[in-house]
Amino acid sequence: MQCEKAFRYAPKEIEFYKRFTIPLPRLCAECRHIERLKHRNKLDWYTRACQCAGEKSENEVYQNLGQSHQSHPASEHCPNEFETTYPPDSKEIVYCEQCFQAEIV
Repeated sequence: MQCEKAFRYAPKEIEFYKRFTIPLPRLCAECRHIERLKHRNKLDWYTRACQCAGEKSENEVYQNLGQSHQSHPASEHCPNEFETTYPPDSKEIVYCEQCFQAEIV
């Protein structure tokens, strides 16, 4: 996508980019926002089961570090179901709130 809209950099914006050694954007703010929106999930909701399978994730990609899962013993698959914007065929691992919190705390 090539932005053909004329735009100016604000002096404070140039100062910010120079201070953090960030290259100046080549697209206007509106085009940059549209590009960011392309990376968001669609607003479709899917019912999914938690992929926490005790010591590992369901697809065995992630090794669980959390020891105390409130919804299930650490050696069993989590029974929780919930709604998420990640479709069932996505590569991301989705955990229920309790398993997620057990992993990050």
